[in-house]
Amino acid sequence: RITWGGALFLGFIAIMPFIAQLITNLPSATTIIQSTSLLIMVGVALDTMRQLESQLLMRNYEGFVR
Repeated sequence: RITWGGALFLGFIAIMPFIAQLITNLPSATTIIQSTSLLIMVGVALDTMRQLESQLLMRNYEGFVR
């Protein structure tokens, strides 16, 4: 379920600049750059969230001896 949701979200992010091009009649080169940058920003945000989650898990780790 999570994979489908993520795939649909990334697909929407990738298609959104093309829809904006149809509405505003911008040149196609700027649309390609925008969709690529949006996908990179989403990837960086997901990676940052994973790193924060792993840091929080390490801080609450109590060890085997206790």
